[in-house]
Amino acid sequence: MKDLEIRTASRFDTEKVQRLCRLLYSEDYAVDAWPQWMEHKEAVNLVALCDGELIACWHAEPLTQTDAWSQGTRVHPAFQGKGIGSLMLDRLELELRGRHFRVIRGSIAPDNIASLTMVRSKKWSVHSSVCRRLCEPHQIRASAVGPADWKRISHIAEKFPFLGSRQHHAHFARSYFTLTDNPLRRLVGNEAVFVSEDNRACAVLDDAYRSETGDWWVVGISGDYQPKLSLIKGLLSATYKSGINLLFDSPCQDQVQHALTELGFEPVLPNGRYVIVERWL
Repeated sequence: MKDLEIRTASRFDTEKVQRLCRLLYSEDYAVDAWPQWMEHKEAVNLVALCDGELIACWHAEPLTQTDAWSQGTRVHPAFQGKGIGSLMLDRLELELRGRHFRVIRGSIAPDNIASLTMVRSKKWSVHSSVCRRLCEPHQIRASAVGPADWKRISHIAEKFPFLGSRQHHAHFARSYFTLTDNPLRRLVGNEAVFVSEDNRACAVLDDAYRSETGDWWVVGISGDYQPKLSLIKGLLSATYKSGINLLFDSPCQDQVQHALTELGFEPVLPNGRYVIVERWL
């Protein structure tokens, strides 16, 4: 494409980026998020221009020393399907590789076929699919569960590694990173990790969300299927006794979703389905 320029965004691009976002979706969260992303000193904020007109934007930021998170990809309707996103992704990966990041991840709606096709063509892979579901407190028979100590969960995390996540200004409200020992130990210390009675499954809560709302948000679960199911029942029993809600970012497998329905979870929340994709650099 003639006269195409991809460069680092400046503060003078902000209004143009916001106009692009509103053009695509009038209530786009990126309209408010972009100025915040521009304040992030370690972020990679890219824009593409054609004949001087801003036609695309992209944001990524570090979550750990090795993991980066990508989001806010927008391409003007007149330029979609012309390879703009692919070229911007090449530039993004080049920048992150130069900063010695090992992996970049992002979340995509499962019906966003264009984005899924594009990242797969760039050798990204699907890490997992998530269904966000809510269960209001109700009585259920289950064994009691409580916060785990490090000894009880370290072997589970080693055998069944899973991603950590935190709340994020994003369409799906979370960003994902490699869950190493240090953040997992911190969560254990904050009593945000629970383990099944047989020590074969563990679940991680968002401790910040619990502090803010009182409700529990299960943001990661690991282990064999039956112990995981037993653990979820135990968490439901605990939330019933406390009179609080349980929000669960659950694996999208049919078996798991059927079990959650049987346990009284509500249908998948609006905008509650997403795919976590990743690219090792």
